[in-house]
Amino acid sequence: MQNRNGLHTVLCDPAPNGFPAPHRSRVAGIGRQLPPTRVSTAELMESTRRGRKIDLQRYTGIKERRTLNGDGNSHSLATAAALDGLANAEVLATELDAVIGCGITRTRGNETKLWGLEPPLAKIVAEEIGATSAIAFDVGNACAGMLTGAFIINNWIRAGIIRRGMVVSGENITPIARNAALHVRNLLSREVASLTVGDAGAAIILERTEEDVHDVFCGFATAAKHSRLCMAHVDHNDPGPRMFTRPVALHNAAMKNMPVVYKDMLESLGLPLEQIHHVIPHQTSRSAIKTGIRKITEYLGQSLHSHALMTVDRYGNTAS
Repeated sequence: MQNRNGLHTVLCDPAPNGFPAPHRSRVAGIGRQLPPTRVSTAELMESTRRGRKIDLQRYTGIKERRTLNGDGNSHSLATAAALDGLANAEVLATELDAVIGCGITRTRGNETKLWGLEPPLAKIVAEEIGATSAIAFDVGNACAGMLTGAFIINNWIRAGIIRRGMVVSGENITPIARNAALHVRNLLSREVASLTVGDAGAAIILERTEEDVHDVFCGFATAAKHSRLCMAHVDHNDPGPRMFTRPVALHNAAMKNMPVVYKDMLESLGLPLEQIHHVIPHQTSRSAIKTGIRKITEYLGQSLHSHALMTVDRYGNTAS
């Protein structure tokens, strides 16, 4: 649907077209993989050529982030997270019907310049964990990647197409921070957001359930007119990609649209605000998260008593 603000929202409705979905889905388990190397914001800013006077920690709330230091890649992060997710869900890899890879990065080997789109990351992970009979493919949707994969798996389970699926990502994205350190001059630099990222792997396993529990619902809102506020491309002179944003315009667009999406979601599901126990926002910066929660309460005219989870201080922005 398109709301009054021009946002196109897609929701996995509890009863599409008046007919209930034949099955229910639940989150069976999650997994993660964090590189052991920690890099503090102070260390990162000390490596910049012109940005040493920028107090990035105060501006973003990020104290440190994890980074691969030549000891892994996108595939190794994703595979380790997938194995962790299987263990936590107490599920065998052979029981997976689908594996969807949703990361932004596709690094291979120990060189950040080694990227590969084929075979898909999901295919490699599926083979390495033993999910040999699973459908495996990648989807790309930038920082919304893993939720996009969850949206697909959830709908397939509820429609009866599959019984169980995994969404997996391995983000080896910190090379953009090393590249940005060569160019950033001030907080309005178009590459300053690149200094906030961290490496990580994650996996989500969804499965069909017959229990009398709440379903998993997924929805998206797309504001395509803002798509060019964040762009990335490979640079021939620096290793790996570079990311360029218009930070002020990007922040303003997010603050304007997020309360609208939040309200539409609650109305579509028929949920009162007081039934929301936790809000887990995209971990961009501490100030953006706090401002976003405040904007939601102002827009709804109610107090948001739920807890906003914040991990950006320890891990940075782990993208998808």
